[in-house]
Amino acid sequence: MSVHSISSEDISTAVEAKCCSAEARNPAIKTGRRLQLMQMIILPFIPILALIVQTSVTLQEILDYKAEVADIEAQVTIATDLGKVVTRLQLERSEVAFFIFANGSEERSNLAQRFKVTDQALNNMTTWSEVSVPTSPDDDDEEVLLNRTEFQNRLNEFRERILSEPEDNSVTDVMNWYTSINKALLHHLSEQIKEADNSGVWRSAIVLKNKPNVADKQNAMEYYDSMHNYTDDLRILQKDLRYKIKEYVDSTLYEAANKEAIGIAILVVVLCVSPVIIILVKNAAATIQMYALNLAQKAKELKREKRKSDSLLFQMLPPSVAMQLKHTQQVPAELYESVTIYFSDIVGFTEIAARCTPLEVVTFLNSIYRVFDERIECYDVYKVETIGDSYMVASGLPVKNGNKHVCEIATMALDLLDASTFFKIPRSTESLQIRCGAHTGPVVAGIVGTKMPRYCLFGDTVNTASRMESTGEAHKIHITEEMNESLTRIGGFKTEHRGLIDVKGKGLMSTYWLTCKDGPVKIREEISWFADMQPVFLENLKLETPYKSSKQKK
Repeated sequence: MSVHSISSEDISTAVEAKCCSAEARNPAIKTGRRLQLMQMIILPFIPILALIVQTSVTLQEILDYKAEVADIEAQVTIATDLGKVVTRLQLERSEVAFFIFANGSEERSNLAQRFKVTDQALNNMTTWSEVSVPTSPDDDDEEVLLNRTEFQNRLNEFRERILSEPEDNSVTDVMNWYTSINKALLHHLSEQIKEADNSGVWRSAIVLKNKPNVADKQNAMEYYDSMHNYTDDLRILQKDLRYKIKEYVDSTLYEAANKEAIGIAILVVVLCVSPVIIILVKNAAATIQMYALNLAQKAKELKREKRKSDSLLFQMLPPSVAMQLKHTQQVPAELYESVTIYFSDIVGFTEIAARCTPLEVVTFLNSIYRVFDERIECYDVYKVETIGDSYMVASGLPVKNGNKHVCEIATMALDLLDASTFFKIPRSTESLQIRCGAHTGPVVAGIVGTKMPRYCLFGDTVNTASRMESTGEAHKIHITEEMNESLTRIGGFKTEHRGLIDVKGKGLMSTYWLTCKDGPVKIREEISWFADMQPVFLENLKLETPYKSSKQKK
């Protein structure tokens, strides 16, 4: 009986071979290694990408905040410079009005110096936006846009007209002209100053906004007398206010610059560290995959060696007993009530061995046993052992088969006897002759030995079958009366009564010859003893080695 073992590793391998997803996850496969490498690279890249995005967004917010503060600083600078110009024009207005009022007298004022101070304030402005100025002091509807040069030219023309013809100008005209100019500048200043802003700067800067009052001639002199002191105090307040605004803006810009530097540093560190992390992860994944591939190869080699060892073990022991021995480390002896034992040996083997070389003897036996081993694969039998030229087979163990064991051994014995006739004895023209014997009865089977365990059979049935073989004749199958009765009950076999023979240790026994079986006999070709009759287990081992040999060549 041929028994093929299927291990759990073989089953799992077969299942994985049918499953694409399992192949993709297998590190021993190139596709699986690529997929796992992508997974290990993408996994740390997700938080890195999130950190890069977060840092970029934060940096963009910092840059926007810095740009906003810088814009506020520019607006504050423009408003401050424009406020200085308005202040200088107001002072110039008062002195020019007093100059006209005093009929051109410069005792209390120096217009040239005042004009110079105003011009200096105009020149100190960093930027100048076009200002909408009325074409005449009395016409507020019609306006003209003036740049700094045009504004300076118009101011100089008005000054020259005042200095050259002071008697042709009234204080009201002067006041109206300067008031219209100041009104335009103050309106432009108001547009520059935002009423509401979250930065908090304009809460301080809003005080620079001016709302003009209705002119009062009666208060003109009092205004002029108090203007000097008021202007000085106002200048001090404006100076302090400018310092506070500048200090606040500078601190805000410094804070924004620090945040910008920190954001840039974090972004640079993340961008620099990210490739390093990815490279390290890739190297680690490659190392893991290398070890996984090596482990997978070792696992395959281990499975291959395991199959080899299992194959050798199954040559020594029955597969069921071998599996039980592997799992439990011990196999208890078992009593079988009814089995059939078969023995055979070569007639004249001693003479054959004497005239042949040892290599010829071994080759001759291997050729015979290979054919026998191939033939018994067709039957529900178990080859127990071969000792020299003795060949022992049993049926009904280790797996019980009811009463089937009798006909299995009988049919096998006839088949082996027929196959032996096609062998030629080395260095002789004679054909091979074997002597066979069989008996049916109870036996005890168990594992014997620790270093080299063997599956052995014990009992009188074994001895009786051996006696049937030794007391038999060449090219005949000698059976006991018990086996003959079993064959008669089954039917399909022909036997001849041999008679009573004296069996050592048993006395007189009635025995029979098994002659044939009903049905046609298979025709076989003649087998030469020198044919390539290598043992089956050696061929099985050779089938396992091509992969290893090709790997070593690589």
